[in-house]
Formats: sequence, C-alpha cells, structure tokens
Amino acid sequence: MFHRFDEAIQAVVGQIVSQTDDLCRRIDHTVHDEDDFTSRMADRIERSVDGVLVGGIRWKVITRKLPWRGAKSEESRFGADLGLVLRMSGRGFDVSKGYLIQAKMVPAFSLDMMNSAPITKNDRVFDQCRKMLGVTQESYVWFYSQTGISILRAGSMVEIDPSRIPEMRRQSLHGFMARAFMSWNGDYKFGDLSKDSLESVIEERLVKQAILIHATEARAEE
Repeated sequence: MFHRFDEAIQAVVGQIVSQTDDLCRRIDHTVHDEDDFTSRMADRIERSVDGVLVGGIRWKVITRKLPWRGAKSEESRFGADLGLVLRMSGRGFDVSKGYLIQAKMVPAFSLDMMNSAPITKNDRVFDQCRKMLGVTQESYVWFYSQTGISILRAGSMVEIDPSRIPEMRRQSLHGFMARAFMSWNGDYKFGDLSKDSLESVIEERLVKQAILIHATEARAEE
C-alpha cells in the first residue's frame, strides 16, 4: 500500500526489531514476565522512534498504560496485553488500523527451528485468544524468548493442539511490522485510537497497554 515509503518503513522497523531483540536477550536476567517486557518494549519504541525523520516520513509514537496492580480478579478483565495502532498520513491519504496482541514468554527457541510445543493445553493464552477474537480477527500471540519474537495468529491457535504449534506458520517481528505498514491488513475500527484518547479506547477494548505509531509524510506538514 505504501511501497514508496519503503526506505522509511524499513528503517523504523529495523530500529524496532533491534530494540526488541536487545530486550529479548535480557529475559531471565532483568526481564522476568510478559507485562514487564511489553511495557519496556513500548517505552523503547517510543524513545527510539518518536520524532525521527527518515525517507520523507516523520514518526510520532504515543504509549499509554492502564493502571493495573496485578490482582488476579483484575487481570482476568483484560483480553490483550497490547493494542498496536499504526497510522499513515499524507497528501490524499490518512489510514489508521490496529491489532490486538497477547504476550507469552517461553523458553528459548529458534524462530526457524521451533521443535517442541512452547505451551500446554491448559495455558491461559487460549482463553485470551478467544477474548481477543471477540473484538477483532486481527489478533495475534507474540511468543517472547531470549532468541527473539515468534508471532502466530490467534485465530489459528484457539482450536489447535499445542503439540502442533511447531508446525504452524509463524512470522518474525520484522515481517509482521513491515507487512502491517505496507499492506491493507489490520482492523480499521481501531482508527479511533488515533483520534480519541488512548486511555478511553483501551479501557473499552480491555487492553492493558496501547501504542500508536504515526507516520506523516513530511511534505504534508508544509
């Protein structure tokens, strides 16, 4: 969809992946759970991408996190760990779309050679997938490990035996983010997230945290 901005998109996606890979290497050292990882990831993306001007695109990042103290009764409210919204604005276009993401930290495995099930059939991630799918089909599970992030569609996971997860088609974070920016996929109902307050929308979507990445064609600012 926005292939003429490929240079800018690839540069920013590369920065996001670099920051996230470094964070993954800290799992079991200074990063100990999904909430910690997701919060740190959003913060790193905001600090490294917000205000950047590259390839004719200016980037803005806004993050918001709902107050949450970890009580199990409160944790069960949430249908996703992260709401990701991407917005592209310029002369003649303004596209905003979103995705729901459930984080799952697992033992280290290769993105290309996952050979054993990273979770069991009783894992709560399956219930979280159903909750996300009740909101949008653009729902995903991000498996975090020391070797990186491997991404599966939530819709593919809800009915599958965990032993078959290694056989499923997975995406890398780079592939997911690049396609998200450059294709038509994504849920356009989440466009409201870029126009209203992030706090009110993530409360409605039952998302713990939200991140908006807004790319604006520099000449459109003139």
